[in-house]
Amino acid sequence: MAAHHDEPPEGGGLDVVVHETFPPGTTDFSAILNKVKAAKPDALVVGAPPPRPVESTPPTAAAPRRGHGPKAQPELPRVEMVHVLDDADQTCPQCGGTLRPMAGQTEDAEEITVVERQFVLVTHKRQKYRCACNGCVDTAPGPLRLAARPDARGARYAPEFAIEVAVGKYLDHLPLERQVRIMRREGLTIDSQTLWDQLATVADLRDVASLYVRA
Repeated sequence: MAAHHDEPPEGGGLDVVVHETFPPGTTDFSAILNKVKAAKPDALVVGAPPPRPVESTPPTAAAPRRGHGPKAQPELPRVEMVHVLDDADQTCPQCGGTLRPMAGQTEDAEEITVVERQFVLVTHKRQKYRCACNGCVDTAPGPLRLAARPDARGARYAPEFAIEVAVGKYLDHLPLERQVRIMRREGLTIDSQTLWDQLATVADLRDVASLYVRA
């Protein structure tokens, strides 16, 4: 018998009494075996063609991931928060023993959150000093103020506040009235004229700095 062999095998001085073929994948050989038994051969030869070589396909590059996924955040500050079991949960349910922390063993997961901006009213108390002779009284210096004009308008607000207003207006395109509404939601009572004074002060200092640079 042979799989897809059209011609009987030759050579060796043998007489072929039965030659049957069958397609690959055949599982029922009862009809062929009945013919073989009826012919009463002295030997039975079963053959099949060599397997065809399987063409290997080169590995394909992985398709780019579609949609949004987790992105690396190298610019964000990292904060570690350790979560521990409550005292009531530190009991083994099997033997009643005490569960003890496994050194260096934690299950970690990342979460991106937001730390709310907070406006704070800082009272600077500048200590005063005097000599026993009453001939000298001195006061500790306070923080640098953002004021370049004689009337010192805007001196109540820190330089960081003025920079925050400028970034919101010129980089984030937030109008001053919109910034006022945002700040009021965060607890700061202010008006757009005050914010404009901060921008004007920054502009004055910029002009002064440019004069020093040119000089």
